[in-house]
Amino acid sequence: INLLLDGTEVSDAAAVGQLDAREHCATFWVGGIAATGNFTLGAMPACIITKAVLVSDTATTGSDGTNNYTFELYNVTEGAALVGSPKTTNGADIAAATAYDLGTLTVGREDIARLDVLRLNVVKNAAPTALTTARVQVSIYYTVTSSNPA
Repeated sequence: INLLLDGTEVSDAAAVGQLDAREHCATFWVGGIAATGNFTLGAMPACIITKAVLVSDTATTGSDGTNNYTFELYNVTEGAALVGSPKTTNGADIAAATAYDLGTLTVGREDIARLDVLRLNVVKNAAPTALTTARVQVSIYYTVTSSNPA
């Protein structure tokens, strides 16, 4: 027996198969980033996160070792970062309207329990390209399986 996202129990193998191993996406709007801050994204279903990307309508340019942003995907409920080290724009600027990979997920951290809350931690170092008025979103790609029901 499995639970659908709305809590409905499903024992029909065909219905369960429609959820198993298919990639889903949860998208969270962060808005503009004016300074260092922690942005709560929201609660997730029980799942395995496969990728996390940031998309901005504004590009960053000229990021270097002094002027840059760092981004870290964080599981608030578990108190742990989901990537080994924060992603920095130093040498890897954000292109407008392009998926910006937030890094390789740490093995074991990608397994998310039902209602775990995720957060994007942002550090703004010195004076990188302003994202104050940018429209920024974070997309979390994940799979739900029978052994890890939503």
